[in-house]
Amino acid sequence: MKIDYVLLGLIRINPNSSGYQLRGMINNSTGYFFTAHLSQIYPALRKMLDNGWLKVELLPQDGKPDAKLYSILPKGEEALDAWLNEPFKFGMGRSTSDEYITKLMFMGHMPNDKLLAYIDAGIKHFEKERREILESNLGPEKESVEWLAPDIRNRYLTIWGNEFDYIVKETQSRIDRLTALKEAILANQEK
Repeated sequence: MKIDYVLLGLIRINPNSSGYQLRGMINNSTGYFFTAHLSQIYPALRKMLDNGWLKVELLPQDGKPDAKLYSILPKGEEALDAWLNEPFKFGMGRSTSDEYITKLMFMGHMPNDKLLAYIDAGIKHFEKERREILESNLGPEKESVEWLAPDIRNRYLTIWGNEFDYIVKETQSRIDRLTALKEAILANQEK
């Protein structure tokens, strides 16, 4: 995931934001799915200024350096929209889910048909992922501990079984959340 697009999305929603404010927004909004440090944010902002994606306004402050307030330019809007319109490359695991949700969080400017297509792709992927997890049913894990003493083997399988159950429930929760989001968007569309 590129920090540039997360910052562009935040700046589109919150024009005239400083790097420090953007860090706070990341902590308070995308922080569960995507995090960034000021040491990553400031170089990304400089690069986007050089690319013509952002403009900066200096705000004088008493006894402190001027605050730099960033706003998105049309070229930045185009770059952000190109990223949002890119088909998502799904994989297995938590990092894919986090990237998918982070991208979804910036799709409020997208037309409903594109947003709904993205949500449908997510539902389809997570349903497939859930099926594959259930089909594996800890098969490889069970094989890897066959040689252990029964009490130790059972302890591992109990631990792994607990995590397996969590992963299945978490994946189902993603499907349920996306389905509810789709229904809410469709209901708002009808109003």
